[in-house]
Amino acid sequence: EVKFNEAIEKIEASEMTSELWRILKKCFFTRRDVVAKAKTEEERKSLNPNRYAVTDRHKCTTVEYDSNASNRFNGIIAKLGNGNPASVLDSGTINITSSQDVNSGLVHQSKNVVNFSDTHGCFFSSDRANSWLTVDFKDRKVKPSFYSIRSNSWGGAGNCHPQSWRLDGSNDGESWTPLDARTNDKSLDGRGYSNTFEVREGKSLNEYFQYLRIQQTGTNTHGDNRFIFSALEFFGTIREQ
Repeated sequence: EVKFNEAIEKIEASEMTSELWRILKKCFFTRRDVVAKAKTEEERKSLNPNRYAVTDRHKCTTVEYDSNASNRFNGIIAKLGNGNPASVLDSGTINITSSQDVNSGLVHQSKNVVNFSDTHGCFFSSDRANSWLTVDFKDRKVKPSFYSIRSNSWGGAGNCHPQSWRLDGSNDGESWTPLDARTNDKSLDGRGYSNTFEVREGKSLNEYFQYLRIQQTGTNTHGDNRFIFSALEFFGTIREQ
């Protein structure tokens, strides 16, 4: 606009020709249309600013831990199950896999970890190092902030409770990103003890993962490699893919 005004100022009346006037009229009309369009766009923005906001094309839902111990298992899995977390497997909402050394008894299967109301069932691996359990969120991805674990319900202190493990995230099930690690943590060393842990290493990451894996990295409180726990829940943000 500044250069246009400068050009107009430089034109002398004696230099005006019909051809120059035709060109100027075209410029005037073009500028009028541009200004009108800009004004209309500005008015539309002021009337509905949210329409023009940049938004994530994915639908996100955040389920955060409120530091209330009674809500340790009222997180993402409970949310996906509409208050019935055990239903997420039957509905195909998520899938759970584990290392191939799981005890074959029904009470010891990996699926038990999402049946939060059943304190007797659990995931129970055989006595092999580095046993693991993976939750596949399938059509969703999760950015975890906290997670809760509940130990087995039949043994007191020193009876095969988790104390050393690592939480990892992945989007292909092969390459894994470290999110949190605990070593000789005794907070689960008791009959049916539970605790909620912050995702410390993953706190600075703005990443979502389809797979979350918990893997034992040392012996349990009994001193062997059986990885046993009865419940696992996550908190954070769920993103629809």
